[in-house]
Amino acid sequence: MEKPSLQPLPPYIPPVYVSVYRVVDTQGYISLDTNRYSVPYQLIGAEVEVQKHINTVIIYSKHRSVAEHQRELENKDVKITQPSHRAPYLKKENRIGASKEESMLKGESETLDAYITELKKRSHGRGVVKLRRLLEVKRSYPQEAFYAGIQKALRYGLYDLTRLEDMILSNIAGEFFEL
Repeated sequence: MEKPSLQPLPPYIPPVYVSVYRVVDTQGYISLDTNRYSVPYQLIGAEVEVQKHINTVIIYSKHRSVAEHQRELENKDVKITQPSHRAPYLKKENRIGASKEESMLKGESETLDAYITELKKRSHGRGVVKLRRLLEVKRSYPQEAFYAGIQKALRYGLYDLTRLEDMILSNIAGEFFEL
């Protein structure tokens, strides 16, 4: 009885997805199913709509698509990053070259240069914090005691700066301090 009044469905079948809202974290990522997907850095702190499709993740801001990633189904706790989403000041290629602290320390002694190279290998990133501390130690104590401590630390493979400072202090204990 109703059949004559029914109309056929359109040929388009809309995609099946789950829509959730997330806030972009301070590193420029949103979390979805234990994985993190990058978002353009301009949206840090903004709320975005995340559509979880079968094979893709599409991120919208103000009804405009801002990012699309292949959905990670195999692994957990994975960061998926598009290089164009990173801020220019966070990109590693912009930080090539010696830090200010390294350039102030290097060039005076081959022993110190070798120590700095090994110290940087054992540091995260460029090792600026440790180099800053080493520069402070160098400025605080006499040059002879400092270089003797560096030479001894390099010989024994010691890269803990607090212990290095203790060795320097033991070298100058009789000169400046009456024990």
